[in-house]
Amino acid sequence: MRNKGKTVKAQIQSAFELTDEDVLEAMKEVEGYLDITVRDFRELYIRAMKLARKRFFRSTPVKSIMQSHVAVIQRNAGLEEIIRTLAENSVSGLPVMTDTGRLAGVVSEKDIFNRLSGEKDSSFWQILSGCVQSNGCLMKSITSITAGDIMSSPAVTVGETASVRDVLEIFSEKNINRLPVVDTQGSLVGIITRSDILKAHLAYEDQ
Repeated sequence: MRNKGKTVKAQIQSAFELTDEDVLEAMKEVEGYLDITVRDFRELYIRAMKLARKRFFRSTPVKSIMQSHVAVIQRNAGLEEIIRTLAENSVSGLPVMTDTGRLAGVVSEKDIFNRLSGEKDSSFWQILSGCVQSNGCLMKSITSITAGDIMSSPAVTVGETASVRDVLEIFSEKNINRLPVVDTQGSLVGIITRSDILKAHLAYEDQ
């Protein structure tokens, strides 16, 4: 898996590698006279882009790119409500709230899969295979559970002043795709996903 990851990374880097033709075309678009060689321009551009990317990841605060409107679920919500809320909001995970409005945990489709199969890190296809083999719907066996029964708790969170780099490190370490964002009092103020970071990065590069 590691070698495959390196191969994909190398392919991506190769696809976006700056060529001399790119530099020449860029120089043609600049009005006026440029006293600089293609090699110097290319080196300058590469270094500038590296600095810009580093600045984006290290200095962009979570609160500037997070989703402030967050779909949540109550701790005592049943399985049907959990699935419906996930589907209606096209998300794979939901913050779980207590009766007093505090963040209790996070429930995700992975939590549902794990409860259905009785194993950790079960996939959709494993669940589907189990349904076929049992000639029935495995979901019927867990219809009485609540969000509080299967949620991951305590929730892994990030502060609203944390950087994008901080978020990516948590994503990598915990193998998750979304993080509830909390203020200094621990109250839920938003959520940030891998998709949010990608969109923000693309917008940053388009400036």
